[in-house]
Amino acid sequence: MENELLKEIERLREEMVKMSDELGINHPLILKLSQKIDLLHVQLTREQMELRYKQKKLRGDSILEKSLHAENYHVTRHRTVIA
Repeated sequence: MENELLKEIERLREEMVKMSDELGINHPLILKLSQKIDLLHVQLTREQMELRYKQKKLRGDSILEKSLHAENYHVTRHRTVIA
């Protein structure tokens, strides 16, 4: 799906550039194309973030788990020094 979105974004971008040469950058059609590209970019970013989240979840290295691990290490190290 990511490749399809990237191809569509690039296709629309090229179309927008060509049309803006003819119509000017302030034309309403150029604005609509730009907004559509923005929406596709947001969709692509969401999909990439979801994929990364799923990969991290499968590996078990969530931010919370890393944070807890770091705190445990600090506490363990601190206790070792005290003892």
